Amino acid sequence: MGDISTGALDDLQRATKISVDKILTYGMGEKSGQLAFRQNEKNDGRAWMNYSEKLHGRVEGEAKALVDKAYEHTMKTLTENKDLLVKLSELLLEKKEVNRADVESVLGKRPTGSR
Repeated sequence: MGDISTGALDDLQRATKISVDKILTYGMGEKSGQLAFRQNEKNDGRAWMNYSEKLHGRVEGEAKALVDKAYEHTMKTLTENKDLLVKLSELLLEKKEVNRADVESVLGKRPTGSR
């Protein structure tokens, strides 16, 4: 923990897209308000924007804050449960492959119940 690698690129791209969609597509921005814009995904870059550069700057800032908050929450959760994380990683190293029962043997049953 604590090392950031290029392996997180896809996760960061997805988190960024989810954050921007929350703000622009679904109108759930705290600072930008209840505005919803449909994006034209045929164009790359900012050519698809149908809103102002000023709003774009606010959306970028708000999306960054959402991603930062999610990162902080994740790090807090992992740190608070480091002993379980170590046990799970040791099990994975030992078995090379784990299934749901293996994960539940370390972490316990999921709070939402079985599927």
